[in-house]
Amino acid sequence: MKLLTVIPELQPFLERLRPAFSRRQFRHLARYVIGLVASRRKTIRSIARSTTDRFDQSSLNRFMNSGAWETEALSEACKTMALEDHKDCPGGEMLLIIDDTLLEKSGETMESVGYQYSAKDGESILAHDLVSCVMVCSCRQVVPVDLRQYVKAKVCEEEKREFKTRIELAREMIESFTIPASRGASKRTVVLFDSWYLCKEIVDAIKRRGWHFVSESKSNRNVRTADGAPFVNASAIGLSEADGSTMPFRERTYLHRALDVFMPSLGINGDVRLMVEREMDGKDENHYVVTDMTGISAEELLSLFKARHITEEFYRDAKQNLGLDSYMVRGHEATNRHWWAIFLAYMSLNQLKRTVLGLEDMTVGQLCEWVEERCEQIKWNAVILPSLPAT
Repeated sequence: MKLLTVIPELQPFLERLRPAFSRRQFRHLARYVIGLVASRRKTIRSIARSTTDRFDQSSLNRFMNSGAWETEALSEACKTMALEDHKDCPGGEMLLIIDDTLLEKSGETMESVGYQYSAKDGESILAHDLVSCVMVCSCRQVVPVDLRQYVKAKVCEEEKREFKTRIELAREMIESFTIPASRGASKRTVVLFDSWYLCKEIVDAIKRRGWHFVSESKSNRNVRTADGAPFVNASAIGLSEADGSTMPFRERTYLHRALDVFMPSLGINGDVRLMVEREMDGKDENHYVVTDMTGISAEELLSLFKARHITEEFYRDAKQNLGLDSYMVRGHEATNRHWWAIFLAYMSLNQLKRTVLGLEDMTVGQLCEWVEERCEQIKWNAVILPSLPAT
């Protein structure tokens, strides 16, 4: 087992958290973040055993479950750092991607856990449901900026928590997000989400911010193709080689058809462009893509629609390399603190890519291995790191 420490390359990044925490709390948080990045197992026990200044895991357990500090202190620190790190990025299009993922758990004694339907498994599984917002900056770095935990109404009632739907959680994130200061008002911000979030409440919140949206739509949405025309099901809009156009995109060819329609379920913001598209290999089903940017080209709309899958890559990297679903804490607050620590760990890897020559093209997995090896070098060279005081 390799011993871990806060490497010099990440000290300035972590030091920015110090004002929000006590001396002891800051030390535990720094240990935990480095452990999430470089420990082979992402459990509190493994992280406690892996640090150079070995300590009892009960100390880290108490930190994660302590009522002495607020989870909001960590979330606000993460949001502030994300904005500061990208305040000087060149102006350009910025994407906000809203999505959720299930984190399967095995113990019903965990707070806020419940049975949720998993499309991947084809059945309901015992899980936590994480709803998140990920920013794709104009510099093209992927930055997690906000999260909420969806808890089923029955569980909320049992735990005496306020129930909020996924739609309400997503709307909160849209309304609370702060645009980096350097961006001009004319720069385009586009919110991407799947068909679950395509509703009047979400679209209204986006339009109030002066932003745009791109979403997948279910095929059973009613639309009107022209003034005075009857409403029809979106699936009734045909897509064949006779009434569609072909378009090459990322080494594949797509058949598509775009129409400006009115979607009544979106209310006053129902004037949208609807594109029906599918790959031309004959295996893909029709996809229905909706946007409020009626003047957009088919190529640009398809590119934005495909960008939504960046969150799937983020979740995959966070699960495989940072332990997003490896936690075994029981409390609701401890669960949310673990998720924010994951976001912080991901942001720390972005920091390495920006500041250390030769790391800019590394994957998340490669960066984690680099940090692990860097910790090993420090251990054998007996480097003294004075900025994390002994408790």
